[in-house]
Amino acid sequence: MRDKNVEFVAGTLKSTLEEALATVADGFDVHIDDHEPQNLIIHYPKSLPSEAYGSSYIQPRILIETGGRASFHPHENHEINPMIIDELQEYLKIESDSTVAVDVLSKDRTFFEKLTYLHEINSRGEKAVTDRQSRHLYDLVEIYHANPTILENTDLLEDVRQHKAKYFRRGTSKWELAVPGTIAILPEEAVKDALKQDWEKMTDLFPSGQLPYSFDELMKELDAINAIINGIR
Repeated sequence: MRDKNVEFVAGTLKSTLEEALATVADGFDVHIDDHEPQNLIIHYPKSLPSEAYGSSYIQPRILIETGGRASFHPHENHEINPMIIDELQEYLKIESDSTVAVDVLSKDRTFFEKLTYLHEINSRGEKAVTDRQSRHLYDLVEIYHANPTILENTDLLEDVRQHKAKYFRRGTSKWELAVPGTIAILPEEAVKDALKQDWEKMTDLFPSGQLPYSFDELMKELDAINAIINGIR
């Protein structure tokens, strides 16, 4: 399955993107990620000198992550609009509609994908925490705030659990415990420390340059989620 996906990315997906971007402007470069051949990196024409970007989270490139083992159920149709368009329309006197329709994974599945990811790193220990992974805590909290009843959808949690147990088998992940009552949401101290250090370096992820929650506030929100889902029988 992985080999088939690598072949698709290097062939069909890469060439399709190159052809489409060539009709937009010069200066786009599409290449395979050196570290993961299932991913593509698109470098686009930048408006600032390279040194202006520094080590910021925002870089003049787009990472497209793919995977042959992912599930796309359920999914939803949404319309999106670039945040910068409001400014550009006034400045450049643009009146055309820039709205684009996209078919995306539902936020409900996204929530349980991230919840089970948290279970996995809690089960495996701090070695499983990699750079910029604390953003998943923020996403969990924001999705939960938007729809607190999401925790009642234990059928979807089970679907995600079974999918990961089948396609992402690893004994230390303890997928058999990723169910209401035993799912490991609250991190142990070593994992907690690693996530905290990571979170406090995430300011450049947010337009304001400030973290929307302190790490302790995130933990308080996770505690509330944990109390609900692990109280379900």
